[in-house]
Amino acid sequence: QPATRPLLGRSPLWTPTEDSIARTNIGRAMNELDFASYGDFYAWSVAAPGPFWTYAVEKLAIQFSKPATETVDLANGVEQPNWLRDARLNIVDSCFQAGDETVAVVERSSRGDRAITYSELAALSGRVSIGLRQLGLTPGDAVAVFLPMTTEAIAIYLGIVRSGCSVVSIADSFSAEQVASRLRIGNARLVFTVRSIARGKKTIPVYQRVVDANGPATVVIEDAWDEKASDGNGTETLTLREGDVGWTEFLPATTTPQHAPPPSISSASEQCAPDSAINILFSSGTTGDPKAIAWDHTTAIKAAVDGYFHQDIQPGDVTAWPTNQGWMMG
Repeated sequence: QPATRPLLGRSPLWTPTEDSIARTNIGRAMNELDFASYGDFYAWSVAAPGPFWTYAVEKLAIQFSKPATETVDLANGVEQPNWLRDARLNIVDSCFQAGDETVAVVERSSRGDRAITYSELAALSGRVSIGLRQLGLTPGDAVAVFLPMTTEAIAIYLGIVRSGCSVVSIADSFSAEQVASRLRIGNARLVFTVRSIARGKKTIPVYQRVVDANGPATVVIEDAWDEKASDGNGTETLTLREGDVGWTEFLPATTTPQHAPPPSISSASEQCAPDSAINILFSSGTTGDPKAIAWDHTTAIKAAVDGYFHQDIQPGDVTAWPTNQGWMMG
């Protein structure tokens, strides 16, 4: 059509059928709750936050070790809501409800394509949790994640939250100065990172930036996709600071009895109050120190509800969101 044709009054290029609308998560919810229009459903979700979020938590099958006595307590006003009053949970427990052999993560990177199942991801995140406990970290401690978005990064994130600690999110492109400010503000006791990251023809010395930032003890992931890792042919190998360890050394063994963790240290999730911090996110810091933004177990529920209703994520779907754990969508 000519570019001069006015857009007003034109029909949409595509309109969903009534059947396809009914199959969406929103469509099913409207049918179950007996709403005739999306406008009515939306208005109810705003006017009745308690009933709406009770419904949402049930639809997402959020796991609790102690159920809430009330979904939201607004006794102190809407500015200070008390979500899931009296409940105890660890949001990671709600992440592994698919079948054990169902694919959880698909990764495509310079080291090739790979996939990890729910059971494999659960096991790896459990080993991370045990490793943190063996290092003496306790619930409430902060652990920095200064990594590209990889399968290990996801397992590390889940393992930190599983142990009752909180993630300090740092974008993998940040300078040593930016890393230092976030480690200081987040009071991080440990850092997970990689030796370096290849971006086109540029190599980002990620681990060195932790060293330059005078960061705390660090776990360094170094494997075949690290271009500077030793290949057995004399390629330069990485020398770690005293107190820093490699990924393999950090992970507790699962198959060697003599190296297994003591019975007192398990991968069981730490049960927390809903408002316990799971992630310290930061603003850009363009006008001074970055502002720390604490996320808790209920924040993850809000993110899941966004995916369920607004992105209409269905079982079996693959969701791709190119980002990094240092940024909000990561």
